[in-house]
Amino acid sequence: MDDKVFQACLRKFNKEKESSWDSLASLYNYQSGEILRCAFKRARKKLGITKDNKQAIKSLKFEAPRILIFDIENSYIEIASWGINKQYINKTQILHDWFMLSYSAKILYDSEIISGALTPIEAKNKDDKRIVGELRDLLNSCDIAITYNGNFYDIPKINTRMIVNGFFPPSFYKSIDVYQTISKNFSFSSKGMDFVNYRLELERKKENEGMSLWIDCVNGKEEALKKMEEYNRQDVVALQETYIKIRPWIKGHPNIGLWHNSEDPICGFCGSINLEYIDKLYSTPTGLYKSFRCKICGGLGRTKENTISKNKRKNNIRNI
Repeated sequence: MDDKVFQACLRKFNKEKESSWDSLASLYNYQSGEILRCAFKRARKKLGITKDNKQAIKSLKFEAPRILIFDIENSYIEIASWGINKQYINKTQILHDWFMLSYSAKILYDSEIISGALTPIEAKNKDDKRIVGELRDLLNSCDIAITYNGNFYDIPKINTRMIVNGFFPPSFYKSIDVYQTISKNFSFSSKGMDFVNYRLELERKKENEGMSLWIDCVNGKEEALKKMEEYNRQDVVALQETYIKIRPWIKGHPNIGLWHNSEDPICGFCGSINLEYIDKLYSTPTGLYKSFRCKICGGLGRTKENTISKNKRKNNIRNI
């Protein structure tokens, strides 16, 4: 379901909008209100939105940290080579180094996708300063950045283009690399995002023509650059669903509760207050703590209060 349609349905679901399902179906070219309602129901369940937690989702959108999902596409390196089989490529054989072709980004749960691609003239001149600056501004304003293999690819790549183009580094943000969680915790036959989303029945990546599309982009063909941006935009739509599905498995996830004003216990993964305490204590070398599971995202957490008394802690010994 398109993000614009989803947000309109979400406002209807939250009773912020008085439109009927039939009128929304007519507006967004669905055959009937019932078909649209069922499509929205499937989409919101994928995001963990239910009738019980819809108010928590509403508050999450406005109180949560600014979480940016982003992805970039780069050109290839042009080299001079005497063969096509296994070759050692020396740096002196580089004719033209890589540069950024496009980017796309969105704020978690927002419908708007922000994107940019080189113009034909910029592509021919290998001048990515404009779009690098645009993405830097987005990173500068976010608290958390979500990527797929971004810690090894997207972030070092954008950092390289920022310093080459004379930009200062963006202000600090936390990085969540969904690929790293998938690599460490699961054994999918392929760790590519499109395959993972296929197995999890989530939004898929957009197909493209392959290498010929990149060649046309580098040569400044306008239609190819538009296709690259469209392909890039779909990546962040798919990545949002991957992140939400994988989120409770992410070790060291930034504590979302730190950004909330509420004094109630809050899930550190999604910011929900809909928590259920479980009959199992979480242990550390020095204490035992009550634990809970979030009913919205499924994440696990613990309280800060140690259930072991101070006197007993004084007499505890530790392994070495």
